[in-house]
Amino acid sequence: MKRRQGWLFFIIFLLTLSVYLLINYPLQLGLDLQGGSHPLVASRVLGKTALLEFRTQKEGTSTDLKTLQLQRLSIKELIEQYSYAEKNQNDDNFLKVIQDDLKDKEQELNYSSTSNDLYGKLIEIKKYVDKEITNLFIKTDLSGKDLINAGLINYWLSFLMANQ
Repeated sequence: MKRRQGWLFFIIFLLTLSVYLLINYPLQLGLDLQGGSHPLVASRVLGKTALLEFRTQKEGTSTDLKTLQLQRLSIKELIEQYSYAEKNQNDDNFLKVIQDDLKDKEQELNYSSTSNDLYGKLIEIKKYVDKEITNLFIKTDLSGKDLINAGLINYWLSFLMANQ
């Protein structure tokens, strides 16, 4: 009987702890949208139907892909640095460093942005790198239905092999 009381006490303790944690630390649901903090842009994104596009990577492009992915990462870091500098109203020297880094990226990529402002240039070069990454892949005739069918075939093959 004491053992059952111990389990009952433990369950009550867990329930009490759970209620306490939920009250003091409410659950927060985060939703990261393409539009960021702009509700109008976010609502447009939510209103669109998602489209999955299947592509295969061109042969001999793995080094190019890795290089472009690293470039994209460094450009994203520059965008974050710019946002931080704008938010905290840092001096022009900080923005000059970002501008110099951007010029280096443009030279590495052999690309010249047409935008006049620094943020526009950062976004433009990011889109350029994204497009270059996309160009390393070939469109296929596969669709989501093919993916489902492949999953079912794989499931049945593994089922049959397990039962041999």
